[in-house]
Amino acid sequence: MSISDWRLTYDGQGVWPGADIAFGAPLSPYIFTGMPDTDAAPTRSDDTDLPREDGIVMGVDSRGGLTIPISLTVNGRTEDEGDRLESSLARAWRADAVRRTPGAVATLRSHRGRRTFGRPRRYFADGRRSHLGRYDVTADFATVTDLWFGDDRAFEASIVAASSGGFRAPFRFPLVTTGFGAGSQSVVVDGDVPAWCRIEIDGPILNPDVEIFGVLREQFTTYVPEGQTLVFDPRPWSRGVLLDGINVSGRRLRTSTPLASAVLPPGEHLFTLRGQSETGTARARVIVAPAFTRY
Repeated sequence: MSISDWRLTYDGQGVWPGADIAFGAPLSPYIFTGMPDTDAAPTRSDDTDLPREDGIVMGVDSRGGLTIPISLTVNGRTEDEGDRLESSLARAWRADAVRRTPGAVATLRSHRGRRTFGRPRRYFADGRRSHLGRYDVTADFATVTDLWFGDDRAFEASIVAASSGGFRAPFRFPLVTTGFGAGSQSVVVDGDVPAWCRIEIDGPILNPDVEIFGVLREQFTTYVPEGQTLVFDPRPWSRGVLLDGINVSGRRLRTSTPLASAVLPPGEHLFTLRGQSETGTARARVIVAPAFTRY
């Protein structure tokens, strides 16, 4: 990726094609006329007026997403090439594959490799120079958060089975041992601000329990069979708890950390996987994309 390349990507769904289009570099057919502007996100406050006196009570403040304006020149060498290039950009910015699916998002990657998630929105192409193979394009990208994210880093811990145990009686399937095991691993989080952490737990394991000491704990009352994975994902654009693609949010203990609070501050942390595994081969991964305030 060139120092000035940005990239818009999303997967196709059904009859709707996906997109993977780069833009911004001086030698690109889509040239920036100015670097994207990312002003501060709007703030939503729960402030309350004090009755019959001056002042307010400060409530909880929430930050909204960004609207990133992007200005480009489509630089075709001929009129036909300019038309073709502009049509490709317009088709990508329509984002049919994501705008027709609730919750679906596209990825916008900056020239530094940091990503944000959201949807292409406004698109306008000024064709007054189209006879020269050029169009001036103004477009927007709306984000679900005001943060930018680096590439994922995964940290894995394998369960170590207890030295004693046996099968429970009366026997019921699936058979699980009474031995209790645990395994630990350190997690290193980069970035400027706390980042959401995803957790993946591979079976076989009964009642998995993942703790990141001093930060969060997720406990489940379920059995994860061998060959299946329990996925805990707190990110707003894909939030949920799935076992082999099935929603099992109700299998979390109420004492577990809320999904919206499942973030890790920058620094080093210790995470531990606990549970009962008949083979002693269960493992968990904590996946973190460092979060930044700028692209």
